[in-house]
Amino acid sequence: AVLDAVAAKHHDQATVLQLLSRGERDPDLESALRRQAAVAAAEIRHFMSGRRKDRPGAGDLAAVVRAAAAPFTDLPLTLNIELAERVELESAVSVALSRAIATILHNVRVHADAQSVVVHADSILDEWEVVVRDDGVGFDQEVVALGFGLSEQVLRAMAEHGARVRIESAVGEGTTVTLGGSLPVSPHLPDRPTPRRAAAPGQQGSGPADSRRTSD
Repeated sequence: AVLDAVAAKHHDQATVLQLLSRGERDPDLESALRRQAAVAAAEIRHFMSGRRKDRPGAGDLAAVVRAAAAPFTDLPLTLNIELAERVELESAVSVALSRAIATILHNVRVHADAQSVVVHADSILDEWEVVVRDDGVGFDQEVVALGFGLSEQVLRAMAEHGARVRIESAVGEGTTVTLGGSLPVSPHLPDRPTPRRAAAPGQQGSGPADSRRTSD
């Protein structure tokens, strides 16, 4: 289990270093890789020190997506996240989702050869959803097995937090990864009204109050 955690933590960093070692000629990609390598080096030093990293609090869905996508300035990225503003996620879900999005974008960078990558995030009623769609080369899901990144850092990691993941791809048609889950119950929502007791004989009062609550 410990080895799995270490592998998951450093999978994306290894991908960055591998791409840097090839001597990329694209200046935008090289610049983005160098920034990510610097961040990865700091994370590895922190990990080797044995100190525990402070766990962030609950995160705004739009902020989580924006931060996860920020290092990928070399990709033709479009973020549609206005509907995800002020959509709060639990702390553990925010961390797992951020890592999952980063892993998906790493895969796009390495494998997709995409001309367009769109990340859409929003919420419907009590559910949140993030969709990462590229128009790259795609792959045959019946033939190509998922690698460590998608199988462990996306599928398994999100499932551990009760989230769902759907991967759709076809050769020549790009890849779409959809992640979603339930929103936490807000402590600010009013309690469900308690029905009133019927008035005793001889006392004034109304019948039971309507206890139904409409969704926002």
